[in-house]
Amino acid sequence: MKILPIEAVASWPKPNYINPESRAPIGKAIGSTLLALVTVILAIRLYSRTRLTRGFGLDDTFICLAYFPAAAFTIAGIITQEHFQWARHIWDVEPKFLSPTLLITLIHLILFDLATTLTKLSMLAMVRRLTATSRNSLENVAVLALVALITANCFIFIIVEIFQCWPISSAWVFGEASSHCINEESHLMAANIINTVTDFIVVLFSIRTAMGIQLSPRQRVVVCSLFGIGLVASSVGIMRTYFAHLLYSAGRDTTRRAWYLWLSSLVELHLGIICASIPAAKPVFIGFTKKRKISLPLTPLFPETLQPEQETGRYKFPPPTIDYSIGRSSGSFKDVNAVHVPPQSHHANTP
Repeated sequence: MKILPIEAVASWPKPNYINPESRAPIGKAIGSTLLALVTVILAIRLYSRTRLTRGFGLDDTFICLAYFPAAAFTIAGIITQEHFQWARHIWDVEPKFLSPTLLITLIHLILFDLATTLTKLSMLAMVRRLTATSRNSLENVAVLALVALITANCFIFIIVEIFQCWPISSAWVFGEASSHCINEESHLMAANIINTVTDFIVVLFSIRTAMGIQLSPRQRVVVCSLFGIGLVASSVGIMRTYFAHLLYSAGRDTTRRAWYLWLSSLVELHLGIICASIPAAKPVFIGFTKKRKISLPLTPLFPETLQPEQETGRYKFPPPTIDYSIGRSSGSFKDVNAVHVPPQSHHANTP
């Protein structure tokens, strides 16, 4: 059963259930933005693999599977903040929401582990595609070893998280201390550290593999830069580990500190999916830079002077067109029609 130290509860201020401070609007804005961005990038990736390169593979399957727990993690977090007072200080949370919040937190941990594991497996599957024809058997063995390690870690974490207390429901019930629960702090810290370390290993291994492929220097820099986004996500994992440590420090404002933990997990999770998807979506972005032809009308600078309404018969100024080509090099004007003004007839009243 979950308990809070008496000294921590005694230090809490008077609860405010009417208009408390809440981070729910911030969490909703960030979560919605990241989820929309990941959805668009994943859609571009799938279009690239199914329509352009026609190379849909195991890495695409894994990243699609990772999207569902990632989306559930985001949506559940937003709902919990809005309706279960998760984004408040713990002393401002109504007691009836404490146990449901703990249950949802357990679900969040499982969703996060599933999403991050599937994302890392997607990146390793992409590396496997790159090294499939390589004669370096050591790289192939390393990929398979990482797949086995990450998969085993996922299953072990989920099993330990579900059965951390006996009976299982004791994990989300407040009351007396139970001797049938594991040390939750040690368990979560170990899980966060292992997850962050494997994040760095997968990203660095992917960069090393890309550097060994026969690519032009420019292509190599682009590929490594794309994988480098994963280093940012892994760095966020360090912050997430720090916030996990703060959950058990003095004061025990667990709901507010859990909000920072959720936010850092959210950023890490979505950046990881983006990192794994952008290289596969590259053909779509390249397609937008291909040569295309645009015909633009050239409007006279002073149309009211060159073609007045009352003298349309005397002044004719047909708008020429500019043929502007966009290619790999800078654009150039290939053909600009000459402006032709027909000779004017001379009348007595003509100035």
